[in-house]
Amino acid sequence: MKENHEASLNGKRIQTAVDEVRWTSILQKIGCVLAVIGMVITLYFCREFKDTNLGLMIGIGFIIGGSQVAVTGTLVRVLQSCSFAKPSQAAIAVPADLELI
Repeated sequence: MKENHEASLNGKRIQTAVDEVRWTSILQKIGCVLAVIGMVITLYFCREFKDTNLGLMIGIGFIIGGSQVAVTGTLVRVLQSCSFAKPSQAAIAVPADLELI
């Protein structure tokens, strides 16, 4: 293992848990930026609240899309932390009287 948490196998880089956390935090930040852009666009075009107002619809789309990207980043982080968790010793203990075939 290198100092910056990179692992390699035959010269090829292997993705580690640190990489996963970095990418999911980037997803959350991108989602927040998209939502803020959507709020700015929506506030700029909110004078005429109609479905034919393209700027307003684009702003609302940015808000919805940004929130979905942020939620996806959070869910990926939670689900990956569950997959990296170590199993308990009780779950993998085999009784001594059990014969393995």
